[in-house]
Amino acid sequence: MRDRSAPLAELIASESTTLRRQRRRSGGASNAWCAVCPESLAPRTAVAGLNRGVLTIKVDNASTKFEVDRFLRSGGFDALVREAPASIQRVKIILGA
Repeated sequence: MRDRSAPLAELIASESTTLRRQRRRSGGASNAWCAVCPESLAPRTAVAGLNRGVLTIKVDNASTKFEVDRFLRSGGFDALVREAPASIQRVKIILGA
């Protein structure tokens, strides 16, 4: 009889490696986002990653994208930069959370 758990174990190991890599790349930016993001926006947003100083935030829809943009422009970006241990130069907001 064939061992059916081997392909599943390989998939889990691969996904685990990907998640560890993403967590390292975010440099604590995800925790910083959670700390400064307003409660009304938090469930509709997710940190996609931090690459070369650009923090990417995924949002549910266009109205949430607008709200996040307004939040960042009204002082949220400065609070995020102060809170994050990694250097954040810019925030990119994308649809698809």
